[in-house]
Amino acid sequence: MQLRRQLVSLALPISLVVACACSSDGGGSGSEGVAASGEGLLIVATSEGIYEQPPGDGERSPIIRPEQRSTFVLDPAVSPGGDRLAYIEQPPPRLVDGMYDAGTNLMIADRDGANAPALYTHEQPNQLVRFPRWFDGNTVFAIVQEITTDGGVSRVVYTLQRFDVTTGERQLVLQDVLQFDISPDGRRIVYAKLAPATGETLEIVDIDGRSNSRTLVPVDEMIAPFNTPRFSPDGTRIAFAGADQTQAPPLGRRMSGSVPVSLKATAIDGLPQDIWMVDREGGRPQLVAELKEDLPSLTWDGTGERIFVLGVQAIHEVDVETGGVRQLGPGVFHGQITWAPGD
Repeated sequence: MQLRRQLVSLALPISLVVACACSSDGGGSGSEGVAASGEGLLIVATSEGIYEQPPGDGERSPIIRPEQRSTFVLDPAVSPGGDRLAYIEQPPPRLVDGMYDAGTNLMIADRDGANAPALYTHEQPNQLVRFPRWFDGNTVFAIVQEITTDGGVSRVVYTLQRFDVTTGERQLVLQDVLQFDISPDGRRIVYAKLAPATGETLEIVDIDGRSNSRTLVPVDEMIAPFNTPRFSPDGTRIAFAGADQTQAPPLGRRMSGSVPVSLKATAIDGLPQDIWMVDREGGRPQLVAELKEDLPSLTWDGTGERIFVLGVQAIHEVDVETGGVRQLGPGVFHGQITWAPGD
C-alpha cells in the first residue's frame, strides 16, 4: 500500500524524507476556524521547514526552521482559533540501546512558531506520531504507528488517538487508520482504512469512532490508495487524492470541465494520483482534476470554491466547480500544504 509505505519509510534512513502528503484543516469549532471567506494564507512544509505564503503571488515567510541539522518538521495544522500550530518533529536518527531510532514527536507552538514544547514524545524506538488534526482548542487527533511483535512476527499497527493539549493524555479512537480528517462541526471522521486482506477503503464514522460507520469509497472503485481526505468548509463534500487504477474512468465519473495538467506520470515511489470528490452521504466519487502527482497534499480554501494541491510538479489551484487548474509555483517533494485564516 502506498500510504503504508509512506508511514513506514520514516522508520528508515531519512535523507530523502521531507513529509508525507497531508494538509490540516482542523475540526470541532470549524475547519481550522476558517470562516466562509477566501482570505487566508497557505502553510507549506518542506525539507527546510514550515512556511506561510499568500495563495497568489508573494514570498514565503518562515514560521518554523529546524534548529538542528537532519531534523524535519512535518504535518502543520492550524488550531480552530488560528492562534496555534500543531506539527510533527522528527529529530536526527540515533541509536538507543543498540536499536536505530527515527521516531517522531507531536509539537504544539504559537501560530508564529514560538513556544513549541513537545505535547507527546515517542516512547519507543521508531514510534511515529503523524498527521495531527485539531478537534477543538484543547484537543488534537493524530495517528500513532508502532511496530509490534506477535508470535515472533513483526507487524505495523496504525491507530488514531486523541490527545489532550493541556495534559498530554491520549485515548484510542480507531484502528487501521492511514489518513483522516475531522468534519467542520466536529461530529464525523473520514479516514483511509487499511484492510490487509482486501485493500484500502475510504470510511466515515462518528467522532467516537464507533457509531454510524460506513464505507464511502469501496475497494471495487479502484482509486486507492487514498491520500489527504479533506472535508469541505461546509462539511458536505470530501476531497481526496487517489490513484485511478482503471486508467480510463467512465466519463460519468468526471466532473464537468476537468482538465489534465500533465499526463506524464510523476510518481517516484507510488502510483500517480489525481484529485477526487465524494459526497459525505456517499455516492460515486467524481474526478475533479487530473494531476498525475506523486503523493499530492491538498487543502480547501475558506470558501470551498478552490482546492490547493502541493505536488512534485507544482502548487496547483483547482476550481472546484469547473475542474480548471492553474499552477501557482514550484512543487515540493512530498511536502504538505494547509490553509490558515487571514488576520
